[in-house]
Amino acid sequence: MTFDPYFTTVEGDRHAATAHSTVLIDMEHLVYCADDANELRFVYESDVLYGRWDEENSLPGFVDSPQRTIWQGFDHDAIPKCRFESYPRMAGFVTGPLWNGNLRDSHPDLQKATNAQVSKKVAAFLQAWFYYGLLSSVVAKKICVSYLMREVSHGQGYLYSLKLQFCLQWMTFRLRKSADTEAASVDVQRQLLQVKTWMQHITTWSHSNFRQKLDAEWPCFMDSFEATMPAIIRLAESIEQARLFALPYCTTLGTLSWLLPFTQAEKRRNMLRQLGWCNFQLKMLGDAVNYSTIDWLFAVGKRQDAQGHETCTTEACNRNDIDESVYQQAHVCADKNCLKVIPDTTKILEALEQDKISVVLFRAPAMNFDSSSPVCQRTNLGRISRYLMFGPTDSEVKPKQA
Repeated sequence: MTFDPYFTTVEGDRHAATAHSTVLIDMEHLVYCADDANELRFVYESDVLYGRWDEENSLPGFVDSPQRTIWQGFDHDAIPKCRFESYPRMAGFVTGPLWNGNLRDSHPDLQKATNAQVSKKVAAFLQAWFYYGLLSSVVAKKICVSYLMREVSHGQGYLYSLKLQFCLQWMTFRLRKSADTEAASVDVQRQLLQVKTWMQHITTWSHSNFRQKLDAEWPCFMDSFEATMPAIIRLAESIEQARLFALPYCTTLGTLSWLLPFTQAEKRRNMLRQLGWCNFQLKMLGDAVNYSTIDWLFAVGKRQDAQGHETCTTEACNRNDIDESVYQQAHVCADKNCLKVIPDTTKILEALEQDKISVVLFRAPAMNFDSSSPVCQRTNLGRISRYLMFGPTDSEVKPKQA
């Protein structure tokens, strides 16, 4: 796992944190590297993890961010350390009625509550179960609300994942020290799969055939649940990456594909559109990277040059389309059966790390890899690497055309 060693401001400038300019959202574990030996020792030695924010000397303040996640107030601290699947029982909830959308019958104390109260309490329970319940289970420690939550003015708390990476370091150590690492790896994946199954099931209630009736019976339930889904997905993706880092050779049951409701997915697309990303680039992102990466791009202010992208669609990027009237593609081989080009990946990576440009020279009868020759037919591999993420400019060649 890699972490950016700096906080980042709204404008995306990379510099040390200051109290007035730093974005603090529940994905601090992606944009800030917390290097604190005392905190790491605390996580390793303590059975109960709790926030000690009053002991921090330089914590910056909150600023407005569309990604901040409200802590909905479930009494998680009253639940003892337990396995993920045991959490509802420890909290007095019955999952059968909840799975079927019967929120009131999911807990005895909800029988006389109003529908609005039921909605609020069940949404708060699900947030605590899928966030704190999951993390507590995979790290085998009791994690108090305060460890991953900070209060702001008027007592409102927001999820705050700065110290998540200490938990993940402990999880890595714990997995590697397991007597049966294969079983430990599978166990983490199965718990993640349970979260994914529940979230995907509830997300289907957002469909137009159900949503109107659901909102009428349980007001604000889906709005509250959907608002916390991105934070849960980022947590789950971090846990899975930590597992892969700790036990890369253990069996992987499959890549989890998380599903966000349309409103939440569109909100993320709109945030990146404000940074100049076109619809084609957003489609590529959605197909190629996880939600944590997409949220990180917005958090660090990764901008695109919006000029020329005004008419782009999800199927085509007009700025990056090559003008065939001035660029003609032709085969070097007479039989049009060109051999595959397989450059030395190690050399390419070394060049990129040194901020150099990698090129492939096309010469008959053999192909050489050189950057010192005079003008000749060549393909810029650095630009191809750039294309894979951001797309080429008008003067660049698409990978398939190279």
